Amino acid sequence: MSELWLINAWRQQLKSSRAVAAALKLAKSRNLQRYALVRQGRSYWLACSAEAGAGEQYDLAICVRRQFAKIRHGIYLALWQGQLVCVAWQEQQLLHCCAVEHDADGAEHIQLQLAEMKSGGRSDSALLLAKSAPAELEQFCRQQLSSWRLRVAQVDIQDLRLLKPARLRGLQQPTAGQQRQRLLLALLLAFASAAMVAWYFWPQTSTANAAQPTQIAPAPTGLALELLADLPRLLDGFEHLAGWQWQSAYLQGNRLTAQLRATYGRSEELLAQVASDWQLQQGKATTQLITTIDKPRWQPPQQSEPWSVVAWQDNAQRYFPKLQVNAVQRGQDQWFQWQQWQVLLAATGWDELRRVQALLTNQQLRIIGLKLSYRATLQLDLTLRHYELLPPATEDPAA
Repeated sequence: MSELWLINAWRQQLKSSRAVAAALKLAKSRNLQRYALVRQGRSYWLACSAEAGAGEQYDLAICVRRQFAKIRHGIYLALWQGQLVCVAWQEQQLLHCCAVEHDADGAEHIQLQLAEMKSGGRSDSALLLAKSAPAELEQFCRQQLSSWRLRVAQVDIQDLRLLKPARLRGLQQPTAGQQRQRLLLALLLAFASAAMVAWYFWPQTSTANAAQPTQIAPAPTGLALELLADLPRLLDGFEHLAGWQWQSAYLQGNRLTAQLRATYGRSEELLAQVASDWQLQQGKATTQLITTIDKPRWQPPQQSEPWSVVAWQDNAQRYFPKLQVNAVQRGQDQWFQWQQWQVLLAATGWDELRRVQALLTNQQLRIIGLKLSYRATLQLDLTLRHYELLPPATEDPAA
C-alpha cells in the first residue's frame, strides 16, 4: 500500500477548462506521467505524478477535502508509513499537501507551516488530528495553537474512502470535460444524420388522415427496485457512528430519512462521519439525516409481465424461511391497475437486501414504502406495488 497515495506532487489550482488543458500540456513537457483532476467549488485541483506506476493511486488532498466537506478551513495531520502528513485548505483553495520524515527536522517543518498559517490570522481553523498523529504533535497544537478548534482521533489515512475522482490516470487520457465534449459532438452528429434520413424517407400523409397523437403514460408512483441494492452504500458506517446510535430509516416519496439518538456526540461531529449528500435536521426530541434519492427515468416495459404474489412468496421463502407477505390490495387510476403488498423480514442484513432485490426481477414492480429498524440486527418492512398499463380508451362510434 505504500504507493496507494499521491501526496508530494506537482500541483496547480486553475479557474477554467482552458487553463486545465494548458497545465496538462505543460505537465507532458516536464515528462510527468499521471494526473488527478477534480472540481472543487469554482476551482480545479490538479495533481501530477512523475511515476508511471502499474497499480491504482489516489490523490490524498482530494480524498481528505471530501472526507471533511463541511469544514471551511481545516488542517489535517496524520502519520503515514513513517512520514508526517499535512493537508490544509481554505474553502476552495488548497494551501498545503506534503509529507516529511518523522524525525526532528520533519516535525520542525510541520510546526513552522502551522505557525505560518496561524500568523495569517485564520481564527476559524479546525485542527484535525488523525488517530495516528504522534503525541508530541498533539502537545504542540494544544500549547501553541490553542485558539484553533482541536479535534483529535479523526479518521486515519488508511481508512479514507478511495474516491473515483481522486484516482490517477495517464496523461494521455482525456479529462472528464473533454470526454463530455467528445460525446456531445458525437451525439449531435448522430442526431443530425438520423434527422436527415428520417426526413428523406418520411411518408407523405394527408392532414385529414393524420393519426391523433398518442398520450404517454406518466411514471407510476414509487422508486425502482435498485434502491434495495443501493441501501448498503447509502447507510455505510451508520451502525458504528461515534457518539450516535442509529435507530431506523424510512422512505417518504423519494426522500430517505435516518433517525438517530445521541449518546455523547455533537451534530457537527455527526456530519463529519457521514457522506456529504446527507443533510442534518435536528428537532427538540429527534435528530435526523435526510438525503434525496435520484429518480431514474422510467421506461415502460414493451410487454406486460404477469405477476403472482403467491408464486413469488413460495419461491422467496426457499431462501428466506421467515419472510412474511401481508396486506395484498388492488386498485387503479387513469393509467394503471395495480396490486400492492407488504414484505416483512424480522431479522436481516445488508447482503440479504441485495438477495431480496435479486428475486424481484419484474420490471413493473416499484417500491412504495420502506422502513429499516436497527437493533441487534436489521428489520425490513417493504411495501411493493405491481403495475399493469390499462388499455387505451376507445371512443364510442355512436357518439
